[in-house]
Amino acid sequence: MIVFVYFGFIAWLILHTFVRHQLSKTFFSLIFGHLIILTLLDKPNLFQNSSDNSSKQSTVSRKQNRNSTSSSSTSSIATSVIGRPSSYRSSTNTQPRKVNPIVTTSSSSSSTEIPSSRWSSITEQKIGVHECSTFYEQARQEANDLWSLFNRRIILNFYRTLTSFILFDFIPIKMMGNNVRSTDNQPLKLLILIFTLSTFITHSAFLFPVKLQTALHRIATHLGQWRSQSSIRTDTIHEWSSECNSYTRGSVVKLSSNNRYFVAMEHLSNAAHPQSKAHAIIYRFFGDATYFINIQIVFCIILTILQFIWIIRSKYWEQILISWLITFYSSYPIFKITRDRIILNLVEYQDDVQTTTTLKQKRSS
Repeated sequence: MIVFVYFGFIAWLILHTFVRHQLSKTFFSLIFGHLIILTLLDKPNLFQNSSDNSSKQSTVSRKQNRNSTSSSSTSSIATSVIGRPSSYRSSTNTQPRKVNPIVTTSSSSSSTEIPSSRWSSITEQKIGVHECSTFYEQARQEANDLWSLFNRRIILNFYRTLTSFILFDFIPIKMMGNNVRSTDNQPLKLLILIFTLSTFITHSAFLFPVKLQTALHRIATHLGQWRSQSSIRTDTIHEWSSECNSYTRGSVVKLSSNNRYFVAMEHLSNAAHPQSKAHAIIYRFFGDATYFINIQIVFCIILTILQFIWIIRSKYWEQILISWLITFYSSYPIFKITRDRIILNLVEYQDDVQTTTTLKQKRSS
């Protein structure tokens, strides 16, 4: 059905540009190029073969059936490690431990996007439930998959906002005829700012649902954070290894590629690559469960203040009507972001309780 809408609109553009000559070729080129770019960004499975898509779906279904088996095996390994005597723990605290993963890391993890149809939008991708893993390599692979999804949605959010500003604000004002009543420059700029900010908030609310933010927060707690150090005064320095699964807070590693030193900052897990910008950005925005959505809340507050200023300064009936339409348009995204903020508060509280319990268990053992 969506395909017919696309081809119908393109046929309408061709008819009014090359047959009736009612639209300029420059306008046709801009609209057609915008449709191509928007389709490439919004349809991630557009150029995937159906056989590859079906094979991915079968792989995901097989992995979901094996979740109970793999989780039980992982928990048994973790229990056996925790159940070691105190002498074993004391002998291995000074050096990171290497564990050979049992589950292969070539397959994508359970919290990455589940493949859908060719013409499905990026907002229709289903995000699986994140399952904690004791293997750092799996956490890094999952973070890389989620980073590509996060990066694509960020680009799409800014692109949609920019094109909406150009097509619905900039071009109509430039093509405004003499028969339109002249308005002051300052209220017009305020109205454009309100429209642009409202568009940005609306796309952000639907491109970053609470389930995706929760998955990114879960993986960010596994990634942890590394801080670069120029000089280190400790003797327990080891080469960073992708096979190590026990980098806790205070662990000092050295990268052989550039001879730089890094210190682990998180208490429980520091699975991130010390020099990975993607891992650092994920931890920066989602290490705190409410940090990213707090940015959205700030934009919502700014939009509400601007709308209130516009209502106060309205003089004509059409300005009052526009103010009510804008308020109605942006009310649901603001409500959705506020609701997601409450949900993430509960997630953060559960994470704090779980972290406190884990630290108490480690100290008591």
